[in-house]
Amino acid sequence: MLALFFILPMTKKIFYIIIFFCFLSGCGIDSLPITNSNLSGYWIAGAWEVDKGIFMPQTEFMEIKQDGRIKYLKNFSQDTFLSYTIKSDSVVFPYMTLPIQAIKRHKKTLEIGQTYPMHYLKVEKSSVELDSTQIRDKLIAKNWVSKNEVLDFEMDSIIVYKSNLKNKEKLCWKILDLEGHKILQKRGNFMECESPERFMEHISLFDEERMVIERWEEGAFRTIVYKSSNASPPNFNYEEFSLCNPYTYRFSTLNRYNFRIANYEGGLYKLKQIFDKDFNKVDIGKIDGIVKIGFMVNCRGDIGEFDILELDYDYKKIKLNDNISAQLLKILKSTGNWNPGVGRNGEVDSYKFLYFKIKDGRISEIFP
Repeated sequence: MLALFFILPMTKKIFYIIIFFCFLSGCGIDSLPITNSNLSGYWIAGAWEVDKGIFMPQTEFMEIKQDGRIKYLKNFSQDTFLSYTIKSDSVVFPYMTLPIQAIKRHKKTLEIGQTYPMHYLKVEKSSVELDSTQIRDKLIAKNWVSKNEVLDFEMDSIIVYKSNLKNKEKLCWKILDLEGHKILQKRGNFMECESPERFMEHISLFDEERMVIERWEEGAFRTIVYKSSNASPPNFNYEEFSLCNPYTYRFSTLNRYNFRIANYEGGLYKLKQIFDKDFNKVDIGKIDGIVKIGFMVNCRGDIGEFDILELDYDYKKIKLNDNISAQLLKILKSTGNWNPGVGRNGEVDSYKFLYFKIKDGRISEIFP
């Protein structure tokens, strides 16, 4: 094969060399060079990738001009146009400088950052002729149904019925007009609707019968079509447990160490009394080891989103008798409200875990 390469015409050699290096560098066929022309346009932020496959909403809107100017609307507070410069090895933005390899321009998307990139979608000016107040009135007049959701808009809130999860949640909402773009902004009803932010939703089409939204969902930008309906929404219950900020990243140390760490009233002493009273000795199967139970404590002190890990005394994964973990989880759920963690601005969601040492089928020790 190598001998055949040397007898190819020079143009084909160059072509195959480019393909080879493109394969090594991971470039895609839809990648575009980083130029003022290719960066120009309106960009809506989708998500910040804080870890592999873990995304947090970002509320940023950018307008980039071909003449090397950029304007940010961060958290809907408008900046003025500032200059940026594309160099051979880097791009100098107003507030940061990044190597040029850290910026990826695809057909309709833009990634800024290497390890933890921000994802943007290029959007066109909305063809919607109605103003924000008119859109708001029409949204309230009917329900709006997509494949996985039913939206029931009210004056001060929106109830989102999730067909796939068979539950619902209540949010705050606004219609914003940013440089001629209509944006549906949703926020959790926490701290007087100031947080948490949800993924920005760009309304690309709206009329009496249909609303088309572009937003970040399940790891990519998606186009969601809603149809208006006069039918009653489904009879779903609210989620039994929910985070005050649904995008809290449970494995981040920021959600474990706050000004006050989430704790149980009475501490481990009280917890051990509860578990000693309610745990029944297990006599059969593998009954010696350690059970780690991790869980979230939301800003209201509710607990949920449990995970369980079973280990031997050398901290290697094992499988204990099913009844051990089942009992521990049932008792933990019955402990009631916890004291939530406290951050800079008040109570916050936080991650907590407990270790249970099991000896001869009984709880011998509980430690954090």
